Amino acid sequence: MNVRWAAEPTPTDRGALFGLGVFRCVTATWAVVVALIDSRSGVLVHPSVALGILGPVLAWSVLTVVLARRSPGVMLTAQAQLLDFLLGALVVVGEWVTYDGAHPLRFGAMWQLAPVLGAGLRFGTLGGLVAGVGLGFVNAAALGLAEGLEGELLAALSAIVLLGVAGAATGAIMDRLRHAEDDLAEAKARERIARTLHDGVLQTLAAIQRRSDDEELVALARRQDRDLRRWIRGEAGPAPAAGGRTLVEALHDLADRVQARDAVAVEIVAVTDPRPATEVREALLGAVSEAVTNANKHASASRVTVFVDSPDGAVHCSVCDDGTGFDTAGTVSGLGIDGSIRAPVESVGGTVEIGSRPGEGTEVCIRVPLDPGNGP
Repeated sequence: MNVRWAAEPTPTDRGALFGLGVFRCVTATWAVVVALIDSRSGVLVHPSVALGILGPVLAWSVLTVVLARRSPGVMLTAQAQLLDFLLGALVVVGEWVTYDGAHPLRFGAMWQLAPVLGAGLRFGTLGGLVAGVGLGFVNAAALGLAEGLEGELLAALSAIVLLGVAGAATGAIMDRLRHAEDDLAEAKARERIARTLHDGVLQTLAAIQRRSDDEELVALARRQDRDLRRWIRGEAGPAPAAGGRTLVEALHDLADRVQARDAVAVEIVAVTDPRPATEVREALLGAVSEAVTNANKHASASRVTVFVDSPDGAVHCSVCDDGTGFDTAGTVSGLGIDGSIRAPVESVGGTVEIGSRPGEGTEVCIRVPLDPGNGP
């Protein structure tokens, strides 16, 4: 239950308070009209009492609209909620006192719902339920004192249930709206920070990894780069243990090993961090490892970029290098591509495309399904 104990209205609160204030004004005005009509028809035996009740109710209704615009926090205080509930109880009791016997439409039939909705807005599901049930019992007590509960028990119970459900439902809806509002605010803040990090810190870390000759500094920059990107993706907390690493984390480990072993810069660019089945993950990692090794061993590449994304339910991974390139028509079979890249990828339902020209580097494009049973 997302209760706002502090009077700190959010935009959601402000909108709901204003809408509820308008509801109060409309129903209070209608209550005055009904009271005047019933007074002329004679069914309202104490019109002065009814109008004496509706005067403060109408004034309070107008005030709630003003407060919702200018000082919405006031409407979230316990004092305002108590006054709202007491006015609701006064309307309920006043209906049974001022009318002569049963009447199908009473002047406060709709306005009395406002305090229940207000309690749900302010105190959440439980608060709305308690207010609704409480006002329902006030209605039952007034009915019992005015006319007796004989033959009216079902009507009294129905009022209790309906008011309780209305309050609880309002509270539940407001809880969900507030959670959604909080999530949206957090996402916007994370997006702003991510832009700042990407344009500043991450670019600096990338420059360190490319240009520094200090292996420890490069490793530290790489770890910080990885941690920041995980935070931007919303993966807070420490990385999983080795046996539970995600695909992107495993690719970063691969990059670390290759850079330490072969002194070739390997950059991992991950748009998403897909979660393929274990056998797909292992086949993809093996193929990427072979492609990176080929870039260093056969093409004398100084830089390799591994790109990962999953836009359509499959994992797309490309390995690009700045090496010497080769003639794909004449030398593919001699580089271990068939056995070490194509074979494992195709065994899990994936595909491999290779583009290269002498002197222009190489790009290996791999696409594998998240599940080996759903080939692309």
